[in-house]
Amino acid sequence: ATGGRSTTHDVLQALRSSQHSDPMQAPPACSYSADSALLYVPRTRLIWMDCPTPERVATLASELEDHHEEHYMVWNVAGTGDPGYEPEAFGGRVVQLRYPGHLCPPVLTLVEACASIHAWLRADTANFVAVHCKSGRGRSAVMLACVAAFLAVHGEADESSPVSPIDWLSYLAHLRGVDETALTLPTHRRYLQYFAELLHSGVPPGGDGAGCELRGVTLHSFPRLSTPPCIHITSGTRNLYLCTTAAEAELPDATVGTQSGRKRVAYSYQSARTPLDGRPVWPILQGDAVLTIREADRSGPLLCRAGFHVDFAAAAGVLRLPCNALDGAFT
Repeated sequence: ATGGRSTTHDVLQALRSSQHSDPMQAPPACSYSADSALLYVPRTRLIWMDCPTPERVATLASELEDHHEEHYMVWNVAGTGDPGYEPEAFGGRVVQLRYPGHLCPPVLTLVEACASIHAWLRADTANFVAVHCKSGRGRSAVMLACVAAFLAVHGEADESSPVSPIDWLSYLAHLRGVDETALTLPTHRRYLQYFAELLHSGVPPGGDGAGCELRGVTLHSFPRLSTPPCIHITSGTRNLYLCTTAAEAELPDATVGTQSGRKRVAYSYQSARTPLDGRPVWPILQGDAVLTIREADRSGPLLCRAGFHVDFAAAAGVLRLPCNALDGAFT
């Protein structure tokens, strides 16, 4: 499977394509070792699996075969790179999601995966799905939270199960014994909000997939650097916008600045290019995108970044990301 550009109309159609079915039967009680790398999510037939490294793949495959025989599928949601194992290790029952350049599975990829997993679980009450990424946290947590909410909404869980992926994230964090912020990045939690909105409210206003013109980028209350930071916006492997030139304005209340003692300023970046006819041309942003901020240029040290979907900012016309909504942001 490959994560491409999605529109929220595509997403809503995929959501509606899954029909309600009878609530799933509870899986049979089994005894699992305390040191198992398979975490069974209660009230579901979902398994949170550790990454099948070359040293562990045989053990994981053997454990799944012992408990489920051929009634399991493995979903690798790492997104890119060599999985490090052959699908044949799990009897060929492996789905690998590919979405290079994204920090999180794109919105349409999440919905399509949920619909596919839903269909697999409906096909046989003995079926289970094991999900893994590389770290055993962020991306697999997002997928599990979305799938669990999707199943609950479509009648595939008991009545007490949460129907919000945000609530499922809290539940998964509790199972791991960590806080949600230790389990996921701000981008991951933003995509859970997107999925919750689609699941319960449908397409956001203005979410027609046409995209938005990028009129400019402003870094407000940003630590003053020797040169303006580099702004880079991508969609998958496509470059949408790159700029290292900015107007700098010192803020009147920027007295203390950051932990390093630097004052805070506002950096303003213009995005229009002017062709020969003199009329400005604005870049168009569509679907899932990633904002990356680096020192000096695109090869400089990473300062912070954020994944987002344009349709969820279309109605307001402005996407505001506070510091705590940026992955790796410093103060």
